Amino acid sequence: MPDRKKKDKGKTTFSLSSILKKRVIDSNGGIIGSVEDVTVTIGGTKPEALLSIRSEEGKTAQVSFTDIATISEVVLLSKVILKEAEAIKPAEAFAPAKPGKIAEVQTPPTPPEPPATKKCAKCGFENTTDSKFCIKCGNNLA
Repeated sequence: MPDRKKKDKGKTTFSLSSILKKRVIDSNGGIIGSVEDVTVTIGGTKPEALLSIRSEEGKTAQVSFTDIATISEVVLLSKVILKEAEAIKPAEAFAPAKPGKIAEVQTPPTPPEPPATKKCAKCGFENTTDSKFCIKCGNNLA
């Protein structure tokens, strides 16, 4: 089968080669590892399909296909796998800092006053006060 996915009446079918090597992420956003193999067991009460996942540390885990939320650029699981890893919740990541840890905010310095100008009688251009001639039209300002 070609290395692409097929859509048919709400179902999406992936070929085995398109799933291999994809990153696997749990529902908390923890990176579990990459898909190493797909195992299918036929017999018993019902067929079962498992993803074999290899972590960065070389550990192998298996996850049932029923625990997969979606497969796209990554395999997203519908449950948490990394329990010992402390995930940062989005609400905590974007929450304001705690009151004790905020440094006193200094007001920015006021910008310097713009230099005084001489207005050209001919064209109306604002020239610096030390100008003898208009920068725009060359009119004598003295």
